[in-house]
Amino acid sequence: YHPAPPRPNDASQNKHQRDEFKGKTFKELLDQLHRLDLKYRHVEEDGLIFEPTQVIKSNAFGYVVPHGDHYHIIPRSQLSPLEMELADRYLAGQTEDNDSGSEHSKPSDKEVTHTFLGHRIKAYGKGLDGKPYDTSDAYVFSKESIHSVDKSGVTAKHGDHFHYIGFGELEQYELDEVANWVKAKGQADELAAALDQEQGKEKPLFDTKKVSRKVTKDGKVGYMMPKDGKDYFYARDQLDLTQIAFAEQELMLKDKKHYRYDIVDTGIEPRLAVDVSSLPMHAGNATYDTGSSFVIPHIDHIHVVPYSWLTRDQIATVKYVMQHPEVRPDVWSKPGHEESGSVIPNVTPLDKRAGMPNWQIIHSAEEVQKALAEGRFATPDGYIFDPRDVLAKETFVWKDGSFSIPRADGSSLRTINKSDLSQAEWQQAQELLAKKNTGDATDTDKPKEKQQAD
Repeated sequence: YHPAPPRPNDASQNKHQRDEFKGKTFKELLDQLHRLDLKYRHVEEDGLIFEPTQVIKSNAFGYVVPHGDHYHIIPRSQLSPLEMELADRYLAGQTEDNDSGSEHSKPSDKEVTHTFLGHRIKAYGKGLDGKPYDTSDAYVFSKESIHSVDKSGVTAKHGDHFHYIGFGELEQYELDEVANWVKAKGQADELAAALDQEQGKEKPLFDTKKVSRKVTKDGKVGYMMPKDGKDYFYARDQLDLTQIAFAEQELMLKDKKHYRYDIVDTGIEPRLAVDVSSLPMHAGNATYDTGSSFVIPHIDHIHVVPYSWLTRDQIATVKYVMQHPEVRPDVWSKPGHEESGSVIPNVTPLDKRAGMPNWQIIHSAEEVQKALAEGRFATPDGYIFDPRDVLAKETFVWKDGSFSIPRADGSSLRTINKSDLSQAEWQQAQELLAKKNTGDATDTDKPKEKQQAD
């Protein structure tokens, strides 16, 4: 607990000190504050460090700051002139100007760069906002949270999971903390050498939203990104995990029904060994398999789930889901960490299914996953193929042997081709149709005459 005891403000001294800040930008002053040792900053008894960019309002007494499920009001008399200057500018919206009394300047189109271990780092994403790195799940970067560092970024521990942060998403003072951590671990020289190897031809800043396709070039897997009429190739080994994970998700969103994520052959055969909805830590949303962990995009950051946190069956299931779009859950877009696997609405209760035509039954996600694991045709909306569905009066059978089956919700028919079914399912369906054509099928289950598809 570092603050000095409350004392009357010395207005003249305060004004003199704050006059010294004129001509400096908000970012310059914020960097100056963050470079200070904690003993020169305000720290509350419960560990809250006064952060000007977290202030929500002020009055003559002090500044109000949220902290978990409560608020602190920090007396002005316990803050330094620098902390007060930054808080006042932040509340006034003066975070981009050159002078606290000047008009806001327009954001610069200039490239923002930082330095890490003597290497130039292009800032992007959160590295451009002048604020401490944080995420939608309440993680705030700190040196203490660092778990490991590689040539592209930082793996940080947060509760029961990990975050990965590319160097470009950190502010200069945060990169300095990473550098200090690396030096203390004796890893600085090795990491600097790895960064040396990354220096190459200048290219536009990689933008995951603009990725057009995945390709292999000179034996390296990477992504193509168009810019000003040109295509640029970015190999995975030039990108950090966040960039790779979101690039993969972007490509998937462009082709949801067919896109398959790459998986690493680790000797574990991909299979639906457990229910997808039971996978912990949203592992079913993984978009990148490193061979020792799964990487999961979550709104504005990623989670890293090591294999060691999962059972062999769970790993097999994640790998299967990554390769099978039909069982893949929706993108993880909710802020919280609650486990919420695929849920199919309006599932038909078991006690109501007796006597119902199969095509009218909506099966649960678990039943669909089980059917898929058995090699049967099933869909994410709860339909599981039964050969007898081809005999329904509402079914159309086409000349090419495919058929269109009614849906439980009464919407457009569901067309099923030979390639959609297993050999056994197709054979059973054809046998039933053959019986129908010889008059052996029941009168109540005869489909409409074969028609030519439009």
